[in-house]
Amino acid sequence: MLQCHCPRWPGAFRCCAGPRRRFEKCRSPSYGPDPVRRGTAGVRWWRGRVRRALLDEGLRGEGDLMLHMVVPSTLVNRRHEARSYRIKVGSVPLVREELDLDDLRRRCKVQYCVSPSAALRGGTVEMYADREGKESIGKARAIQWIEAAVAIGSHVYQLSDGEWYECGATYVESMKRRMQELIVPEPEVDMLPWKVGESEEDYNIRMQDTLGRGRYLCLDRKFNRTRQQSRGKGYEACDGLTDRHTLVHVKAAESSEPLSHQFAQALISTRTLYNEPDARAKFSAKVAELSGGQLTVPENFVPGKIVLAILLKGKELTPDSLYPFAQVALVALADTLRRDHGVIVEVVGIPSDSSDSAGGTIRAEG
Repeated sequence: MLQCHCPRWPGAFRCCAGPRRRFEKCRSPSYGPDPVRRGTAGVRWWRGRVRRALLDEGLRGEGDLMLHMVVPSTLVNRRHEARSYRIKVGSVPLVREELDLDDLRRRCKVQYCVSPSAALRGGTVEMYADREGKESIGKARAIQWIEAAVAIGSHVYQLSDGEWYECGATYVESMKRRMQELIVPEPEVDMLPWKVGESEEDYNIRMQDTLGRGRYLCLDRKFNRTRQQSRGKGYEACDGLTDRHTLVHVKAAESSEPLSHQFAQALISTRTLYNEPDARAKFSAKVAELSGGQLTVPENFVPGKIVLAILLKGKELTPDSLYPFAQVALVALADTLRRDHGVIVEVVGIPSDSSDSAGGTIRAEG
């Protein structure tokens, strides 16, 4: 198997499958990963099908594949010049001042003659130096503006610059080290044990009642609408805010899907507070109102640290117990926020109430 290095991820390699005719015998939809009966070439073909299916789900807004918008490596040096973007997937182009994953997903979903991933590969996104979309800076295939990570069995794959890369042993080891760094033994705030049957909102309210509004303010389901986050209720900045101005995102999970929601919330809220002045002003006003003046943040507040508080059903949170896909997505989130905004990400485990071991149900909300 030929390999070439990934431009973004050291230790990862692109899988070059070879001539298409080698896979003609493996076209059956029922084919599965059986290297003894089908051969390693067939196994690579099957994993490719799984990756495409998971990407299709992610573009439809389904499943637990976490997608990130990124600037392609060929255009990253001119990112600061961009004032608008032209999305061309299918026959209808869209010009937007901000590049939104939802816009790209929407265009992919309505191309009914092809799969969403095929539509993504056939489309383009172009950067412009003006808001009207007339002065082009450069363009790249739409799939190059997306990054994703997926674990298939013991194999970890990264979608970067439009290609799938299999992460080698060096990458896997570095990811384990990063997980050990992210899960802190002595967190800033001691998370209370999660009671059986307790919702996330109830848990955050109990955290607030126990610690006091001046130390932990519940902001779960406290939405704000901004110029960019104007759809539906808007965005949720965090589940809790500490007296050190740390944003806390809380999640109970029995699979990687709820954690994908948690990571997406952390990414969206951080970027919104950094990029939108009206979001910062509204967040400051909301904190002052809900805390009764016991906790305040300045109108120009941007987060310097976020905490991801996680309860895993039936087990303690460790670098090895976290679901494989969630590990990849978590490291990618932490690296993205550190690179783009200098934000520190810490992960803490939420202890489970002792009665949970008796088989109670945890209400894990989306």
